[in-house]
Amino acid sequence: MKNILLTQDIDQARSFTCKPFTHFDFTEAQKLASRIGDYVTLLNGNFIDFLKELHTLGEVVAVTGNNHCKVEHIGVYRNISFEGDTSFLYGNEMDLQFFLPQWKFGFAVDENDRLSFQFFDKSGRAVHKIFLTEYSTRSAWFRLMALYKTKEKKYAATGIQDFFYTAKNHIAFNTISPLPEIAGFVKQVNNNTLENILFQCTVQNIAVKLIVANHGCTQLYNGMIQNLQQTNSFYKVIGHNMNMRLQRMAIADSYIVRMPVKNGVMSYLEIFGEDGNRVLRLRGKQNADGTESTGWTNILRHLS
Repeated sequence: MKNILLTQDIDQARSFTCKPFTHFDFTEAQKLASRIGDYVTLLNGNFIDFLKELHTLGEVVAVTGNNHCKVEHIGVYRNISFEGDTSFLYGNEMDLQFFLPQWKFGFAVDENDRLSFQFFDKSGRAVHKIFLTEYSTRSAWFRLMALYKTKEKKYAATGIQDFFYTAKNHIAFNTISPLPEIAGFVKQVNNNTLENILFQCTVQNIAVKLIVANHGCTQLYNGMIQNLQQTNSFYKVIGHNMNMRLQRMAIADSYIVRMPVKNGVMSYLEIFGEDGNRVLRLRGKQNADGTESTGWTNILRHLS
């Protein structure tokens, strides 16, 4: 497996954690904006046409996260489709959904020869990032940067207002908000349930679907968990060309939700933070007929 983000400087550069704005803090987008003309280029905001050409980069690292969880996956941006202002990428292991009205600023970044495209909302919070690997087509990055860079001479500073992700007591895209416990459908469980499920899926070779989202992007990993690592601060989940890192102390509430569907019941684990925002959704990979895998069903039945 290829090494994705294990060095400290790359990890910091890709960090999605934003502190609340104060007179002495600046958003990540504002920091990049301050280096426009140096190693940063502002894009023109034509994100639909831009996304259509991402496949020319070849292999890249797709990065999506929220305040407490981040997933990185090596892949190619193939088969992008659009429905209005929403874009979809369906791959074998990596799926992406882009909610483009939330995308306000895009940057091409060439920092110490590390090439990336980075996208932010109006408040300067990261929604999605794309990093080139040693196998990427670097000439394609320079072509896209030149083609989609803004022609404006001035940069409008990003707003400083805070942006709160969807709370669990509101229903919005990418979320199914846990409700007060409903017998047979919603059950609050111990916060170590995530660790137990991940461990059992690893040792039993049960494929999962990890879903990490913010208000501008949802990124999914479909596949096996190859390794689960823990520190006092983080869970680190390793899959095929995928790393996910989640802050352990960020887990405030955990729910097992069973949703009736056409072919039976679909079960998943919902993780929420202290702020009420969803941190992670975990479910079993579906069978070809759309039903839930027996292994996944048995794990959740045993733990709940």
